[in-house]
Amino acid sequence: MGFNTPIKPFAKLDKPLCNGNADGAITFMPAGGIYPYTYSINNGASFQDSSNFTLLAAGTHHFIIKDSAGCTKDTSIVLTQPLALVATASLINAASCFGNDGKILVSITGGTPKYWTAVNGSFFRPDTLITAPVGTYPFITAMDINGCKDTVDVPLTIPLNDTMRLSLEQSINVCEGSSATLYPVVNDNIPGNAFAWHWGSVNAASTIANDSVKNAVVSPVDTSVYFLHASWGLCHLFDTITANLLYKPRVKWVTIPLFVLAILPCLMAVYYMLRDR
Repeated sequence: MGFNTPIKPFAKLDKPLCNGNADGAITFMPAGGIYPYTYSINNGASFQDSSNFTLLAAGTHHFIIKDSAGCTKDTSIVLTQPLALVATASLINAASCFGNDGKILVSITGGTPKYWTAVNGSFFRPDTLITAPVGTYPFITAMDINGCKDTVDVPLTIPLNDTMRLSLEQSINVCEGSSATLYPVVNDNIPGNAFAWHWGSVNAASTIANDSVKNAVVSPVDTSVYFLHASWGLCHLFDTITANLLYKPRVKWVTIPLFVLAILPCLMAVYYMLRDR
């Protein structure tokens, strides 16, 4: 006469992917008893042939395993779940004039590493340090390796770190007929195509040799005001300089009437006579 060994409820557990999800699974691989087995998750109200139970939330689940001889085994299995995915965002760096180099750090806890982030609904990238240009970002989403998501919906603004410098002398003196080179003081790394010179009068319009270079050469025909607009990415500055024109001395010729020339010798004789007395 044979006998049955007790049923041993071995099982494979798949916990829910995200906190609060009901996508866990338990698959039984029993030993002992007499094959085949049936399984119940509702305290014996019904049994199923499949050993696989799906769509399970985290928590304790009670099962009954019954073999073909009617022997049963009660068992309880606990499914765990990841901690809730929580994301926070903070500004690390403002953006500079010339680049999309503002930085936002997304701090992520819970879920299942690795983590991805997305800004304003854009594509996800495998980085928690976001590089972005000046602007306001209404929401930032974090995602873990299982696709669990959390969104930071507090708007975060990357400001502009305006480090641009521009200054000109208030005025310079230029001799009539001469030229002068203008020397603005700017950041060393501002490119040469960032400059545009303008003039303040019609007479000054044709007196700039090249109005799109940093050190423009001017040849004013009268006292003129020149305006400089420098642009460096998102940063823009303006300044002015006055070129005071210094006129050359003028020689004025005087016409002497002929009758004065006729009596000039007599006048000179009288002058010397009176001087020598």
